[in-house]
This record gives sequence, structure tokens and C-alpha cells, in this order.
Amino acid sequence: MKTLSKTFAFLMVVAVASAQEEQLPTVPPADAQAVQKINGLGGGAMPLAANTNLLSVNFSLAGAKIDDAALDSLKGVGEQLVWLNLAGTSVTDGGLKALAGLKNLRRLHLEKTGVGDEGLASVKGLAELQYLNLYGTKVTDKGLASLSGLKKLKNVYLWQTAVTDAGAADLAKALPGVYINRGIDPPAKVVEIAAPAPPPAPAAKAINAKCPISGKDIDATKTSEYKKQLIAFCCADCKGKFDADPAKLISKVAEFKEPAAAPAQAGAFKDIKEVMALHKGKDSFLGTVLAGKGSDDDHKKLVSAYEVLAGQKPPKGDEANWKTLTAALLTAAKDAAAKKEGALDKLKAASNCKACHDAHKGK
Repeated sequence: MKTLSKTFAFLMVVAVASAQEEQLPTVPPADAQAVQKINGLGGGAMPLAANTNLLSVNFSLAGAKIDDAALDSLKGVGEQLVWLNLAGTSVTDGGLKALAGLKNLRRLHLEKTGVGDEGLASVKGLAELQYLNLYGTKVTDKGLASLSGLKKLKNVYLWQTAVTDAGAADLAKALPGVYINRGIDPPAKVVEIAAPAPPPAPAAKAINAKCPISGKDIDATKTSEYKKQLIAFCCADCKGKFDADPAKLISKVAEFKEPAAAPAQAGAFKDIKEVMALHKGKDSFLGTVLAGKGSDDDHKKLVSAYEVLAGQKPPKGDEANWKTLTAALLTAAKDAAAKKEGALDKLKAASNCKACHDAHKGK
């Protein structure tokens, strides 16, 4: 479970960079009760990025307790949901029928689930889908053929499935340029994908001399960066395997050193009490900011404080509601720091102490 969570977090960082270059749709806010229900199930619903109502949902955090019935909670976010992670859950083919209304879904993780060919019949209607991970599922050539109409599909992962060379070749023919990774070394010849433009020469030397996947000598042009350390591979296929699950495979790189935790900054906030001190008094720190008299450093300090607050557990009350309130507060503080129009009014509304205290303040 920890591996899945770390992997998703890593892929989120990589994918956000792509999302920033991609033209994302503008949608209205999701139903707050629907988001709260998803979080109550352990779905980790969160904004895709700042200044957007689009969402990502990570049910892999809750693991096997997520079943087909849990997917009914997605009905209230059908327009806003862009990334969905169901890896390692108990979802079956029948449950995937609930995805039919997700018209903006771009990334879908189904690895290590009981999904098979029948389930992919429900996926074929997701016209915006770009990424699909089917690692360790029951999918065969028959189910893979259902994906041939997804013209925006760019990446498909098929490790440990029953898909054959012929099935992969048929999909590659139907979707020119799609990247199909079956975890085979050497890769199946039938999956012919135009080689991407060579990346620029790495700024740093790779930390390893042997490929962590195959044990062969490395090719200095086949590299990936993980936690600011450059790792080289013998071929593109090994690089693809690592990139798909770096948190799991990094243990194979003997030269990798886990970065030391950054030292705590002077004046950093430790808990809820220290953050709330910014709200107290007639001439409070928050009051100065809301009056439009805060400096750039004041705004940075407020954002830092609310980041700490959002990472705390509530002294009492529903944790999902706490996450919703603190996330709104943090977003408003960031918007105010960026001097966006109307941001101070939003910050004033989000920092309504009574609403939060009534629900979450301990004795």
C-alpha cells in the first residue's frame, strides 16, 4: 500500500507538469457533499492544480476496502474528475460502469485489480483518456481491442496480462504513436513506436554504472532523475519500467542515497496553536494582511502557516471537512500572495474562525 501511494505521488508530480502545458477544460466547482463522501471513503480527492475546479481522486490509498459500490461516490464529480487511481482496490468489471459519466477523465490506474475484458468495454467511452495502467489485470487481446477508438490514448501499461504480441500490434496499428509497455525485454517487435527526439545531454553524471533492471552496462543517453539523482539504464525499455514504478525499483540502485530531510527553518510553525496565534488580537497578523497592509514576506509567512495547518489532524470533528476547510484557506492565502483580484475577500471568508471552531476546536 505504501508503495502504491508513493508511486502515485511521484506520478502526480510528473503529470502536473504535463497538465500545465495541456489545455484543460473549465468546469464549475464539484458538489461539496460528493467530495466529502469520496474523502470519507479514503479517496483523497484534491484539486488538480491551483485555480482550477478539476480534481484527482486516489482510491488506492484505501486499498481493498474500495469496492464497486464505492464508485457510486463519483457521480457528483463526473465533470471535474481528471485523474482516477483504483490500483489495488477490489473494483471489478461491473464497477467500471460507474465511469461512464467521467467525460474529462485523462488518467486511469487499474493495476492489481480484478478487472478484465468486460470492464474495458466500459472504458472505451472515455474519449479524453490519455493514460491507462492495466498491470496485473485479467485483460486479454479481446479487451484490448475495445480501446482502439480512444484516439487520445498515449500510454498503456500491460505488464503481467494475457495480452499477446498480436493484440499489442493491433492496438498500435489502430492508435499510431501510442506507447505500449508490456514489461518484456527485449520489447515486442510488433509494437513499433517512433523514437522521441533525443533528450539534451544530462547536466550531471549518472550515479550508477550498471542498469538496475537488467544488470547490463548503462547507455548514458537513457536516464531518469529521481530525487535529484541521475540514474542510467541500458535501454529505453528498462527506463520505461523504472519510470512506471520508481519508488518500488529504486532499491535496485545500490548507489542511490536517500536525501537527508531539510532542516527546520527558523520560525517555522509546528502546530495548530502556533498558526492560530496569527489570528488573535485586535491588531492580529491576519488582520494586517486582510487590510491590504501585508508585505510579500507577510503573505509568504501566512501561506507557510496554512500549509502546516492543512497537514494537521483536527482536534475533533470530521477529518474530511477539516481537509476541505483548510484546503480552501490555503488556496485563498496563495491567491492573496499572488495579488489576484478579489483574493483578500476570499481569504476573509475562508478564515471565518467561528465556522471552523464550531466543528473542530477541542476543549
